[in-house]
Amino acid sequence: MKEPIFKQFLMAAMLVASSSTTQAGLIGYSVSSDDNLYSIDFDSGSTTLIGDLGFDGDFEALAFDPISSLLYTASDGGSLYTVDTVTGGASLVGSLGVDYRNGGMAFDGNGQGYLVTTSGLFSFDKSSGAASLIGDPSQGIDFSGGAFVGSLLYA
Repeated sequence: MKEPIFKQFLMAAMLVASSSTTQAGLIGYSVSSDDNLYSIDFDSGSTTLIGDLGFDGDFEALAFDPISSLLYTASDGGSLYTVDTVTGGASLVGSLGVDYRNGGMAFDGNGQGYLVTTSGLFSFDKSSGAASLIGDPSQGIDFSGGAFVGSLLYA
């Protein structure tokens, strides 16, 4: 079987505990160019198809909310979605209200979501999708990820 081509190898990762053992393994998720969600087992390097998102789009980022444990993604069209990690199905949350292209997404330890794009740094509302500009650190740079370490956002 041909392996999928991933837009970004690691778009989101989390520790998950196996239901049959107490040992935890590192699992990542990625969306392929044909809008399918895959899991990535970092111990073996294997990928597993989970399912189709159910939407056509150019999905740019994935991030877990540490409070709700929901997986979020954003599309080039400027929409925010939640993604079911069991079925792969996405549910539309709403419009970000910003031109979202080539960006990263991250959540801080309190569950506040952030987007970094060529248009700037934004916070977003998880229930409506509405994004609010914080500032413009990009200087025209294309970002492809984001992660918090403590209170510091890396993009």
